[in-house]
Formats: sequence, C-alpha cells, structure tokens
Amino acid sequence: RQIIRNLVVNAFRYGGQDIRIEVGTKPQGGYVLVADDGPEIPKQHRETIFEIYGRGPDLPGLAPSLGLGLYISRNLAQLMRGELTYRYQDGESVFELTLPLADPPATT
Repeated sequence: RQIIRNLVVNAFRYGGQDIRIEVGTKPQGGYVLVADDGPEIPKQHRETIFEIYGRGPDLPGLAPSLGLGLYISRNLAQLMRGELTYRYQDGESVFELTLPLADPPATT
C-alpha cells in the first residue's frame, strides 16, 4: 500500500496532466503500473532517484523533495521479493511495481 501511495502521489505532484494506473499479472508476478505524461527523467537520474536522498532534476515551481520516497518504495518491493523500476516509454514516465504472486491457500 505504501509503495502504490507513493507512486500515485509522485505522479500527481511531479507528473503531467494525464495519469494512468494499470494492474495485472505477467509471468514475473502481479504488477501495478503508474504512468503519467510528465517530463522524462533524464537517463543520468534514472537510478539515482531510487537512492537514499536521490532526486531527479528540480522542476520549476515545485519545492525539491527529500529523496526518500522512491528509495523506501524500492526497498519495500525488494523485501517482498519484487522490483520497482522506471522507464520512459511512448511519451510517458512509467513506474512499475512487480511482486511475486502468493501461492493459493491449500484446500482440505
């Protein structure tokens, strides 16, 4: 819940006008994708945004962030054997959380 909340808040705060949220499954597990049509994160910042106190470039009119949200989110994802990634695709900034699916409960 914390990861998804952070991704959605970041999309509203730093992203563009259009925000898209997608939920589904793929071979790696379940995923939640949060995409927006905001500016692309430059290639040199794409991994540093996930580091402690790491931030993307400052945006005009917005107070700079502390740089903890994506760091905490990625660490939470990894603790749950998942991953949190960023890519820029088809004019959208895309953050994707992938987590393994839980085994179904045993029936008796």
